[in-house]
Amino acid sequence: MRSCCSTLTSARWLLLACLPLLSQCSGTTKSYQNTLSYVLFPAPDHQLNRVELAKRPYDTLYAKVGDLPQAVLVLAYDEHGQQKWLSADRALLILQQGRLVKTTGFSLDLVFSARQGIDPLSKPLAQIQVGDHFERVLDWSAAQHTNQLQKLSIISIEAAPLELLQQQFDAVLVQEQVTFADQSTAINQFWFERRSGRLLQSQQQAAAFAPVMKLTHISSALKLLPVEVQSAF
Repeated sequence: MRSCCSTLTSARWLLLACLPLLSQCSGTTKSYQNTLSYVLFPAPDHQLNRVELAKRPYDTLYAKVGDLPQAVLVLAYDEHGQQKWLSADRALLILQQGRLVKTTGFSLDLVFSARQGIDPLSKPLAQIQVGDHFERVLDWSAAQHTNQLQKLSIISIEAAPLELLQQQFDAVLVQEQVTFADQSTAINQFWFERRSGRLLQSQQQAAAFAPVMKLTHISSALKLLPVEVQSAF
């Protein structure tokens, strides 16, 4: 993911470039247009505080790809069970039940994902069990990385408190083993808030050759805080 622009000239150009894309969204188009110039230009690895998050009329996602600085993404689309998160440089991360299923704007994009079986992440948290498994086939934008079969299996479910927004959440960590097409393996991790079942954070790797991606659903975390905590700025 390329770094965010910082000059006023670059900001104006990016804002104009993004408006046609965002104008396709329903309901929140005006809010996006009014605030994009602020939203898309945080400093690298910037952590938004509760005041900044509370002022935003849409959801925000932190994404850290490999060793790159953390980026702040905004929810551009929420349709057909998929959430499409937009970065400052117009890259998109597309998630389904919190799992990465497609990207655009990277040097190597995940362009297609077909599931075989039930993704455990699509079930309520209480119904996810060790041993749940499924397969999926991925196509990447490079010809040598098409038709990549993955096997994914839940290997552990345990309590794992998670600190976000200076608050500790009662979280459940779900870990799954991924076996890639070359038979190498990796461990994906998903932290869910126990009571609501909401996904708060994940670390996932979409291919053996792809970097680990850390995604923090920071707006979801804010919404789970008690009202008195949210208002105690």
